[in-house]
Amino acid sequence: MILVLLLLSLLLIPRSIVMVLHFLEIAENSLQAHYFGPLKDYMYAQYMAAILGVFLGLLAVIFVGLNLVALDPRNDEAYPRFTGQRWIQILIVAPLFFE
Repeated sequence: MILVLLLLSLLLIPRSIVMVLHFLEIAENSLQAHYFGPLKDYMYAQYMAAILGVFLGLLAVIFVGLNLVALDPRNDEAYPRFTGQRWIQILIVAPLFFE
């Protein structure tokens, strides 16, 4: 069952990439038609994709850094919220996947 889900998710990767690029093109067309500010020359999908990639990369680096906190098992305090398996999947793996 897990292998089937893995293969199905691999089939969705190219479609996800195309959809993200399509949405960036829609944003580019909309901004070029309605935005007349000083940054009009930079309202292209390539710049938006670069900004989105840098943002997601920084987000991933931040949460990888937060996850590298040394856990002390002798300490009786509760672990921070980002050290649980669910939060690792949501805050680290998901941004890296979408990046």
